[in-house]
This record gives sequence, structure tokens and C-alpha cells, in this order.
Amino acid sequence: MPRFVIQQHHATSMHWDFRLEASGTYKSWAVPKGPSMDPRDKRLAMAVDDHSIGWGDFEGVIGEGQYGAGPVIVWDRGTYENLRDEPMEDALAAGHASFWLDGEKLRGGWSLRRIDGRRWLLVKRRDEHANSGDPVSERPESVVSGRTIEGKRLRMPPRGVKKGTKRARQYEKIKKSVKQQGASEDRAEEVAARTVNKERARSGESRTRSRTSTQDMSSGRRGGQRSGSSGPKGRTRDQLYNEAKKLNVEGRSRMNKSQLQRAVDNKKR
Repeated sequence: MPRFVIQQHHATSMHWDFRLEASGTYKSWAVPKGPSMDPRDKRLAMAVDDHSIGWGDFEGVIGEGQYGAGPVIVWDRGTYENLRDEPMEDALAAGHASFWLDGEKLRGGWSLRRIDGRRWLLVKRRDEHANSGDPVSERPESVVSGRTIEGKRLRMPPRGVKKGTKRARQYEKIKKSVKQQGASEDRAEEVAARTVNKERARSGESRTRSRTSTQDMSSGRRGGQRSGSSGPKGRTRDQLYNEAKKLNVEGRSRMNKSQLQRAVDNKKR
């Protein structure tokens, strides 16, 4: 699966660099306000130069005098699936791409649409992951080191590891060992967090979503229903919204999936 990465970057101004792997490089956009989980929000995304795949792993400080000088954190990363029939390269060239993100923070369908020139809009699609939350403010930490752009320590041990647990003790042990080898506090925390997160992923402790196959998953999303699901519980927000529209449910455009489900059920009684 192709990868995506979002790097928060405080250069001349704060922004989030949204990158999609395509044609052996990262196609990139600078998003001033960062991504939103609310489909009503249309976030400006300015197309920038392509970046190398290796750049997606960078977290640190770009030195003074260099282009983009300032701190950078890996705010989110994962894989994505192209939801359109044409290759991603062709979709981007045509100015309209749709894709499904499987990240550590962001999940669900998204769209990128070119307005003119370098200006694009990044919009969350209506699905079970859409909500009115603001992931930028609610989860400001790096998925690599657990630090914010300001360099503050947040929830160490890593997110999802409770204090006093086996993983927390493993984190402290690795951190101590790395520091004894002469590494800085920052470097020791980064190595320990990365190692523990990899162990959690291998053992299935981290939150995952079961899949049958890419083909089933693609047809389920394009058709508006996950493969293997049936009946009311398998309906997506789009399906519920269309049904609510047919039933003339008032205020449906402001409802989330659960609210639409209740409204439709009440109308049918």
C-alpha cells in the first residue's frame, strides 16, 4: 500500500505538510490550518514541490539559513488507498483525488480538489470516521517521539501505554540503556517510544481494523458499505443520510451517523 505522512512544520508560519506517495515520491501540500474530521470544513492546501520518500521520516529542526528553517514533527503517518479508478498520478493531474487514509490519527475517506493554480481543498468525506472533532488541537503530539512542535514531553510513555504496565517498564528500560550509550534525553525517548510502538503493533495491542482483502475493502467503500456487513449496522453515514432525506428528516445535514440512525428508526416506527 502507498504511504502518506503529515508533518507539522513551524517555518515562517505554522502549517501541516500533507504528503501522498505517488510515482516514487511524495506529492505534497501545505495545509495552514491542518486537517479536519468535519466534512463541512474545506481546508486550503497549497501544492508545493515533491519531496523524497526519505524526507517523510524526518523529525527535528531545520537549521537557520536553510529553506524552511524551523522545527518539524511527524504528526501522523500510515498508508492510503486510492478510491478512484484511475491511477493516483492521473487523478492528481486531473485535479481531483479521493483516497482512504489508515493512519495513527486520521482514518477514513478524504478528497483533494484543485481550485486553481497551486490552490487545492482538502476535505473529509462523509463516513463513519467523520465527526466535528479537531485532531490538530486534540492530538498535537508526534507519532514518533510523543513531543509537540514546541518540544514539550506529552504523555510519556508513548500514547496508549499505561504507567506501571509491562510496556511502560520496557520503555523506561530501553530509554535508560540508550542514555547509557551516550545519547541525549530526546534521542533516548525517541528510540524507546519507537521500539515500544513497534512491539505493540506486532502483538496486536495497537488499534487495528480487520480487513478481508483490498478488493473487498475497495468495493465496500466505493459502494458505501463495508464488505462483510449487512443490514442496518453495516450502513454508512452516506446511506443513512440518503434514507433520512427520503423520509424528510429535518436537520439531517448536521447529524452524525448515530443520530441519523436513530432519526431514521424513529421515522419508520
